Amino acid sequence: RRLLSRRTPLPSVGGTLALGIDQGSGGTRAVLIDASGTIVSAHATRVASRRDRDGAIVQDAEAIAASVARAAGPLVREAARRVTTAGLAVQRSSLVVWRFADGRPVTPVISWRSGAPGSCLASLAPHEAEIHRSTGLTARYPYGAIRLAALCAESPEIAGGLREGRLVAGPLGAFLVARLSEGAVAACDPSLAQRTLAYDVIHGGFTDELARWHGLEAAFWPGVSPSAGERGRLRLGRSHVPLRALLGDVGA
Repeated sequence: RRLLSRRTPLPSVGGTLALGIDQGSGGTRAVLIDASGTIVSAHATRVASRRDRDGAIVQDAEAIAASVARAAGPLVREAARRVTTAGLAVQRSSLVVWRFADGRPVTPVISWRSGAPGSCLASLAPHEAEIHRSTGLTARYPYGAIRLAALCAESPEIAGGLREGRLVAGPLGAFLVARLSEGAVAACDPSLAQRTLAYDVIHGGFTDELARWHGLEAAFWPGVSPSAGERGRLRLGRSHVPLRALLGDVGA
């Protein structure tokens, strides 16, 4: 995990700063921005990937959470002005299962880079058109709900924990909010939830119908609130910054 860019603060002027964090599959980058939109300092760290025994690309969920603090924490601590707000953009289609009580992960991050479009699962084939209409996604790609259904079939412990409410499953961004933010009511946002293949964009929620088609329950997923809104205070080492925006990143 080497440094990607030096912390290079520009001369201080009046006003407060905003913190922007971009967590991608290769690393985490953080910037401080002033009221004019100028980046006044930046810092980044790498995160590693590996393949599991089935060949899927996975990442260490705790290492990714730590990379957010390592990338952003030093900027906040060394800032010449007060950092009053933060926004977090995260890779969209990756899946994590974590403990409801403390946000600690019980699975690695199953990367969006695992898998490719293929044939529709037999159990989803009768509902393929309705799934596309509700989610805007194809059921021929292994999005989060398909991966979660396979995970539950392989692990009775995870399936039981989700049914009992001890565990939560969701996109990586929702896990990071649950793990790093104090006082967040809803960990997820619509742009991340939509990539699970279980979120109905028409009705704006994880529905029982979509969950049932996947062999899951709607309660397995985290709460969802608008992308812009209060999500508690982001813990970045000794620094705490209000998190007021969460969304899935979009490649250029």
